[in-house]
Amino acid sequence: MYTAYVDQLRSLLPQVLRKRGLYHEAEAALIAHQSKRWLKESLPGCHTMLKARSYADAVLTIEAADDASALEAQQASEGLLAYLREECGHDHIKAIRLARTF
Repeated sequence: MYTAYVDQLRSLLPQVLRKRGLYHEAEAALIAHQSKRWLKESLPGCHTMLKARSYADAVLTIEAADDASALEAQQASEGLLAYLREECGHDHIKAIRLARTF
């Protein structure tokens, strides 16, 4: 019973978001949230120095506060990309771009 209700709600939510023009914003928020979660679990030493800054045109931009965390994020970006494709859908994210903040 509960599972059927959740599945029904899950299929209804994207329709409502599209109707209200909020689908892309919700998609970007989900991708940012999932990337923060993955960075915290996979890069515990430097996740505080990394921030999912933006998501546009199927590209996630991650900002790094220092060179060491940027290097670690670059080395782990394929794992993050695979995780996001699995969690958020294969066609929602095509690439990850790293940017260094100054």
